[in-house]
Amino acid sequence: MAASDSDLVKLNEVLKKKSFLPKDASEDESQSRKSAMVYVGTTKGNLLEATTDVSTAVSSIGKKFSFTIIKDRSGIAS
Repeated sequence: MAASDSDLVKLNEVLKKKSFLPKDASEDESQSRKSAMVYVGTTKGNLLEATTDVSTAVSSIGKKFSFTIIKDRSGIAS
């Protein structure tokens, strides 16, 4: 909540290190800020690892947050 552009850049960097990439990398950043941001896990991991990785990443920017982890047949998305 109330994330600045620099917060989003930092979040993207941290999530990338944790093997999460934006679902639609070509989407305009300002548009993605108006709705939920979606990331896709690039490795096959378990839900506990994904939850820990995403929680650590988003808490690193120091803003309030919420997230949902969804595991599907093709991997993990958050």
